[in-house]
Amino acid sequence: MVHRPSVEWSVEKRALRGAWQSLTPVPPRTDTPRRNASGWPAVFPPRSGILAPAALFGGVIGMVVAGRLEYATLRDLGGLPTTAVGLIEEAAKLIVPLALLVILWRNRHDVADGLVIGVATGMGFATLETMGYAFVTLIASGGNVNAVEQTLLIRGLLSPAGHMAWTGLACGALWAMAAAPTGRNVVKFVVTFLGVVALHAAWDSGSGLLWYAALGLISLAWLGWELHRTRALYPIPAREPVVRRRPGLI
Repeated sequence: MVHRPSVEWSVEKRALRGAWQSLTPVPPRTDTPRRNASGWPAVFPPRSGILAPAALFGGVIGMVVAGRLEYATLRDLGGLPTTAVGLIEEAAKLIVPLALLVILWRNRHDVADGLVIGVATGMGFATLETMGYAFVTLIASGGNVNAVEQTLLIRGLLSPAGHMAWTGLACGALWAMAAAPTGRNVVKFVVTFLGVVALHAAWDSGSGLLWYAALGLISLAWLGWELHRTRALYPIPAREPVVRRRPGLI
């Protein structure tokens, strides 16, 4: 014969379970997922698992594509205007971020992610470009280390700030346009892209440490303003703690 617990015993079990849970409270969860501007869980936070490949592949692919296009332009036109250099390189640096945006389309509402991914891509591109310039300077100077040190000082310290800010600004505008494809955001992306191309052309056309430092400060100030503006327009709602109840022992 199967023994069935009585109703009184079931009530007593529930009372004991409630008393045990009240004596052993479970602290609120702190690992709740970050939410984007639309309130959806952000399953794609820009962590090192995404930023490192963005910097590596964005730099490598951007350098290869930009080099081939610049060579073709130089061969066809007989010269390479600084505006064409800025347009080609800034467009080439958007290849990997655009691919990430397409692959992770449902997370396009995180506009700040676009800024961070763009910064990582620009850093990777600037690092490879600086290494290339240093190698060319070393060969052209016949192994003059002082010339290489001067090139590394100027480009190693200032060029990452330029490329970092330019690509971050363009990717942030690209993410904003993807999140809300309105006419205003489309115009903003076009204006931002043309602005970073103009800064890039000004960088290539000038010379001197003060000139590069001024352009770097302008680029970083613009990037900082966009970061502040993005946080104001696309705030991340506060995470609500989720209390989990520990199952009773009985």
